[in-house]
Amino acid sequence: MTLTGAGGVGKTRLAVQVAAAVAENYGDGTWYVDLAPLTDQSWCRSPWPARWDCRDQPGRSPESALLQFVGGRHMLVVLE
Repeated sequence: MTLTGAGGVGKTRLAVQVAAAVAENYGDGTWYVDLAPLTDQSWCRSPWPARWDCRDQPGRSPESALLQFVGGRHMLVVLE
């Protein structure tokens, strides 16, 4: 689902409320990821990939690390 609208209308609040309401349906958890501070591919150096064991590793791209973690998990990810 994508929420769009002008800044300050409550998109984030709505997304967080919906995620909280359906969290019990996701056995591998619900995750909120704030992408606003990222300006380049530094996303893999931010704190949230470390929680997902998605850190830089020799011979493995950040995308591959992320896909390996997410894999067959049943999780909800809210990207903002």
